[in-house]
Parts: sequence; structure tokens; C-alpha cells
Amino acid sequence: MNKTSSSEEIAIFVRVAETGSFAAAATELGLTPSGVSKAVTRLADRLGVRLMQRTTRRLVLTIEGETLLARGRDILAASEAAEAEMTVKRGKPRGLLTVNTGTAYARHRLAPLLPAFHERYPDIALDLSIADRRIDVIGKQIDVAIRTGGSGIRA
Repeated sequence: MNKTSSSEEIAIFVRVAETGSFAAAATELGLTPSGVSKAVTRLADRLGVRLMQRTTRRLVLTIEGETLLARGRDILAASEAAEAEMTVKRGKPRGLLTVNTGTAYARHRLAPLLPAFHERYPDIALDLSIADRRIDVIGKQIDVAIRTGGSGIRA
């Protein structure tokens, strides 16, 4: 029996593709790795295409998998936007907020504020990534990127 909807399967596939691992996606989603694998397999079977190649070291998306990843991100973003729109009408913020910042800022400025943020906005799921390197905010679909210091441009 199929325990996940097609939109849930797409969301699971997107997390697997973004994390590069069934186990990492399972941990993030609160599922078992086998449950994640089965959902992705059901999705691929239903679509009649191979979505990824698994090697012993990593996952590589097929052309069809790349296409589904792009469309899947669009679908999930549209779904979150629709939810957010309805939430605004109720006056209560909710949904996923993705934030990326550097290590020092996260540790010294942002971390102390998180408990109060979660208390004030319990329906906002915060996906915080920390990296001291430049990232592709559009490709990684980051809502907010916080950087401090110089611009890195030298004359």
C-alpha cells in the first residue's frame, strides 16, 4: 500500500537530491532510510524513468532526475507560497525559512536569538546552514543569506 502521496514523494526525492544521501534525507525528514528509498523507487516507477544512479560513494542524478529536481523545487516552492499566503490571511507566520550565514556570526550573534525566535514563531521551521564560503543562494534556494566583513574585492 502506498503510504505517501505523490507530492510527498517529490519532496522526499528533492531532499535526497539536495543532501546527496538517502540516510541524510531520512534523518532530516524523520523517516527511515528504507522508507525514503521506497518512496523514491515508487516515484521513479510511477514516472517510468530512472531518477538517479547510485554508486558506493554518491548519488548522481540522471537527466530525468535533474529535470524532476528543478520541477520538484518549483512545486514545493509554490506549495509553500500558497500555505504562506493562507497563513498571512490568518495573521500567523508559518512555513520553512532557509538561512545561511558564516560560522562566527551563527555562533556569536544568531544562536543566542534562536530560542526567542522559536518561541515567538513556533510554526516557522528554520533550516539554518552555516558555511564560511560563498554559496549559490538561488541554486540552494536560500531565503536569507547573512554575511559580515569586507566585500572581498581588492583594488
